[in-house]
Amino acid sequence: MTITHDKVATLPDESGKEVNKDEWNAAHVVADDTLVAAKTSFTAPDKIISRSAAGAGAGSEFDCTSAGRALLDDASAAAQRTTLGLGTIATQASDNVSITGGSVTGTTGVVYTLQSLSSSYNPVDGQTVYQGAVGVAPTTTANVYVVPFPLAGTVIRAFLEIGVGGTLGTTETSTVSFRLNNTTDTTITASGAYNAARQQFDSGALSIAVVAGDYFQIKTLHPTWVTNPTGVVHSVSVLVRT
Repeated sequence: MTITHDKVATLPDESGKEVNKDEWNAAHVVADDTLVAAKTSFTAPDKIISRSAAGAGAGSEFDCTSAGRALLDDASAAAQRTTLGLGTIATQASDNVSITGGSVTGTTGVVYTLQSLSSSYNPVDGQTVYQGAVGVAPTTTANVYVVPFPLAGTVIRAFLEIGVGGTLGTTETSTVSFRLNNTTDTTITASGAYNAARQQFDSGALSIAVVAGDYFQIKTLHPTWVTNPTGVVHSVSVLVRT
């Protein structure tokens, strides 16, 4: 940026003489508090004057587009949000968001959980049992109680918790599997034990594609115990990524 004035020195050329600085400044220099836009020249359109370096010193030009000017002339943060097209959700904290009305779209990548929780039962040696719906005891008949998938996605993990509310069993173990559409079994654990009041098992990473309307059960193959557990409850959480 350059600052100019409209005064031109017209003194005759007198070789060896200097222009009197005090007289020139008093008559022709633009005072700091009288600088106006007409006295300012920029190198190109859409420029503003600022200083990015530390400390005092000369300013320099920076870009200022029409979008930037639209924000600069707003009198408040609320007015700036309006200029940017942001609604009230823009003022909510990321860990405390409230959505009232409307709908949420584009949910690809969201993880939801489906639960299968049996009621208390007493396992029988060597039986294969199936559980599905919450609060129903396992049955030896497959495909009776099931848990449906409401959305298409991929099963990525299954967590099993075994609780024993009565007699603790001996150390023999059961194989517990995720059973899809009564056809395909995926082992959650082959070490399901009943010799403690509460034990947890993680399937590890899974990648099982499902579509809306598919369903699952939890299939358990019991061993022959020396001492059978009683008051057993199976709780399984199945994680699905859309």
